[in-house]
Amino acid sequence: MDSHRRDLTRTPPEGVAPLDPSAPGKSPPLMTAGEARDSVRELLDDHYAARGGPSGTEVADALLVTSELVTNANRHGGGLTAFSAHVVHGELMLQITDRSPLSPHVLEAERSTPGGFGWALAGRLCRTLYVRPLPDGNGKTIVACLPL
Repeated sequence: MDSHRRDLTRTPPEGVAPLDPSAPGKSPPLMTAGEARDSVRELLDDHYAARGGPSGTEVADALLVTSELVTNANRHGGGLTAFSAHVVHGELMLQITDRSPLSPHVLEAERSTPGGFGWALAGRLCRTLYVRPLPDGNGKTIVACLPL
């Protein structure tokens, strides 16, 4: 395990509820990586408006991880079913839920084939990254925490 990672329990931090994509009245999930990035950028702008924010590198990392994980949910996970982003204890916490029960993995792709690097990239940039299967077995939630 890399020295910049730390383990957390597989439940969200205090005050952050786990996603329930089947909850009544839940707004539709963000459908594109661009919409998810815009949501995270707005969250960070709002959260840090009066107190100075994270560095440009930390914001860029957060937007890149958001884009990669949402793209993976749409491309490999049967589609995004829920998305949330919160600032918790100085970290950005992302929860991305999709329809596939299969855990992401690093693809053994040829160098000439595009793609296959998103999960590994997220693993390098996140302080915490794990998969939580949905209780009904019909999908999973990826939880990613990035330092800010």
